[in-house]
Amino acid sequence: MFSAGEDRLKVEGFISRRGSELSLKYLCMKFGGSLSDKLPKIWHCLVEVLKPCNHEGLTRGDEKLTDKSISSVNDPQILINNIQVVRFIDPSLEISLRQKLLTLLPVLSDVLDILILL
Repeated sequence: MFSAGEDRLKVEGFISRRGSELSLKYLCMKFGGSLSDKLPKIWHCLVEVLKPCNHEGLTRGDEKLTDKSISSVNDPQILINNIQVVRFIDPSLEISLRQKLLTLLPVLSDVLDILILL
């Protein structure tokens, strides 16, 4: 059983997460396809760990850079949070931005491999 303090923290965490999700959804609806231009920090937050790439024509050196970028994150929770934001924001994005988001898929596969090893 949880103490009253732990219950309160869980409720506060839920409220904070829900507010963040609703805010992101609203911003996606408001700015549509220009979200990444008008609010570049939002896109940067999406890709700060998960760098967009195209695995076609990717050299082994490029793959090593991606692996190094991901493995440089000390706290696996940061990777998990980033994946959750991508998962949540995808249905709210306009089609043109979804194409940009799809460039993260190869990196997500690499992240999942690394998380499994941790």
